[in-house]
Amino acid sequence: PEGVHMVHDDILLAKLRPGQSIELEAHARRGVGEDHAKFSPVATASYRLMPNVELIKPVYDELADDLAGLYEPDVFTVVKCGPEDEPGHDRKAVVANPYACTMSRNYMRVPELKEAVKITRVPDHFIFSIESV
Repeated sequence: PEGVHMVHDDILLAKLRPGQSIELEAHARRGVGEDHAKFSPVATASYRLMPNVELIKPVYDELADDLAGLYEPDVFTVVKCGPEDEPGHDRKAVVANPYACTMSRNYMRVPELKEAVKITRVPDHFIFSIESV
């Protein structure tokens, strides 16, 4: 909209290579710190790369329970095995929420899980977090 502009023209927001662009949708509400602390000009801001979580080999039964509950909570969920799975297993782990992954790599303590799970980062997908009161 008209009237929205940088206060200072010499502040660099991002360096882009030729052909690159930034697509951004932002919502803001103006206020002053005297009204509420959330309008104070200080805040903690951070970013991380989006985790990419893959199961290279299927993880079944008790090992699936451990993966979903102990090593990477909220990242994996346990579902009942179907006819396409190996016979003799009741349940298996599946990736449910890669966003929740903290890249802890605790699962690597178990040799079977170390061979079955692959966690990497998506190089061009950033997750920004800004703390405010």
